[in-house]
Amino acid sequence: MTLHQFRYRITDLLLRLYPSRYRAAHGEEIAEVHAEATAGLSGLPLLREHASLAAHALRLRTRLGSTDPAGRIVAGAAPFALAGAASYSLVTALYFTASVLVPSYPAAHQVFSPAFLALACAETLPWIAATVCALAGRRAAARVLLLAGTAWKIAALLLDIQINGESHNSLLCMVALGVLAVAAPPDLVDVSQRSSRLLIGTMTLLTVPPILVLNTTLGGAHAVDSLPWALSHCWPALPAAAAVLVVLSAPRPDRLRALGIALSALPWVVVLMDSIFSFYAATGETVLICAPLVGAALLGTAIRLTRARLLSGPLGRA
Repeated sequence: MTLHQFRYRITDLLLRLYPSRYRAAHGEEIAEVHAEATAGLSGLPLLREHASLAAHALRLRTRLGSTDPAGRIVAGAAPFALAGAASYSLVTALYFTASVLVPSYPAAHQVFSPAFLALACAETLPWIAATVCALAGRRAAARVLLLAGTAWKIAALLLDIQINGESHNSLLCMVALGVLAVAAPPDLVDVSQRSSRLLIGTMTLLTVPPILVLNTTLGGAHAVDSLPWALSHCWPALPAAAAVLVVLSAPRPDRLRALGIALSALPWVVVLMDSIFSFYAATGETVLICAPLVGAALLGTAIRLTRARLLSGPLGRA
């Protein structure tokens, strides 16, 4: 088989990923454009073009394109999912680093081998590096790192690999956040915009680190149903709830984006159940995460309707 035949075969296999109707209508055009884009390429650049075509086909097949409602929902969730995964990874890395560098830290009494510490911190790097790339406007690099981090978490979950002591719930949460971030249509998540970078950076700092500060300040151990316990367990939903409130209170609210933002907070229900041993407490945890989101949605809708009523009244017409 010649090189030309091999490349044609690869392109044909990639085209088969598209839905049959779309392939019948646009297959030849896509093949021509892909052939022009890959002409003279080899190695990593060629692999990147193949991956881009495959991703586009899979988004259309799964109805996660930029014009599909599901695609717009996932696009709304993606920045918050990326920030949440990076925030969790950042706290994990700080936990193991502080256990070595700070003698008074609660985990300092545990003895971690250098190899364990290196692996535990290295496992967090793809998520942290992906966020750094996103903040720098490097969208392609961020997606590659996100894909690598998500693939590793999926493998760890399936093969029961727990390098840094993560529970299955924590792994499941990270997989869900990674999938939400990776599956978003690239043209709807534009990290080249300053507002997008500011959102990701702010959410990274506000999602998990405040829980660490809260637990450290208040002593770490709280009775179930106490105010510190409730605040620390509902905290991951509060930044998302604030964003939902802003989106839905706008004159022209993007309801699909708001739904995606709320969706990005739901994986935290799973990870925060690690220390819960009763159905009652598990139900309470679900309520703690969902209540701020529902409250923000209702308040945002009320603000928008009240504004519209005032503007349509006598004072508004005057």
